[in-house]
Amino acid sequence: MKWKNFPTEESTWEPVANLKNSKEAINDFHKEKPSAPRRIHSTMNFQKYENLTEPNLQKTLFGWEDGRFE
Repeated sequence: MKWKNFPTEESTWEPVANLKNSKEAINDFHKEKPSAPRRIHSTMNFQKYENLTEPNLQKTLFGWEDGRFE
């Protein structure tokens, strides 16, 4: 938890028991500050990509084909 008026180095991990009234505290905060940002919803759209890291070489190299060298 980042504590008010303390540097980031003083942040702590809090046990679940310390957060039991957190929803009420958040609601109270938004009642006092209705213009404060709330949860941000976003969707991620993934698209297929073309692999440009492997060169497009011919399947035959120096006459080697089907396990025989000619």
